[in-house]
Amino acid sequence: MAKRLTRKLTDVIAEVKITLAAEHGIGQEQLDALRARVDANGHKFPIGSMMLPIDLLWIDYEVQRDVIVKHIVSIIKRYDPRLLAPASACTKVFDLNNQQSPIITFDGQHRTIITA
Repeated sequence: MAKRLTRKLTDVIAEVKITLAAEHGIGQEQLDALRARVDANGHKFPIGSMMLPIDLLWIDYEVQRDVIVKHIVSIIKRYDPRLLAPASACTKVFDLNNQQSPIITFDGQHRTIITA
């Protein structure tokens, strides 16, 4: 069996930081400043992740494709729990009156449906 090419993520991160500094003039100080910035809506750069109940997640069909049952069947047939990743989601400001913004799934809606 052929050996798979694998690399430790921290090694790749170190190389990317070297390339950012050498080719783009972006050092650790600039990276820290970018992560610390706040956008016009007061949102900070995300730090970490969290698990949420599925019933809190939404799909925004303006930006996300429809759920495709055929794709769900394909995932079920190839299911490998070692490769199943959580969905990615974010909040989207719809109401500026400080009401709860929905948590929009932007990647992984098919995987999430399979787990429900």
